[in-house]
Amino acid sequence: MYDRLKLLRKNLGLTQAQLAEKLGISRPYLTEIEKGTRRPTPDFFLSLLVTNVSLDWLFTGEGSMFRASPSVSNTSLEEIILIYNNLPEERQNALLGYARDQKKLAELP
Repeated sequence: MYDRLKLLRKNLGLTQAQLAEKLGISRPYLTEIEKGTRRPTPDFFLSLLVTNVSLDWLFTGEGSMFRASPSVSNTSLEEIILIYNNLPEERQNALLGYARDQKKLAELP
């Protein structure tokens, strides 16, 4: 997975510093993840969605590197991630609960 993360970054034409800024994380943290010396958090994977990467590809190497089409504009997704990352953990959990509730409501007939 770590090699694929680096491949994704290079495919996007970004430096570590540029991708880290886009994801709202520090460059040293990204470097450690790419080297495999640090395990990424679930928040890290959430922030990666702004790149439109296919998490299936990232985890397994199978399929396309990118999702067919983003369901949310990258600008909106970046704003959501920035807000989420700046909330205390208690509020992050509340926001995730709200999002899950909204998803369930949207799936009702």
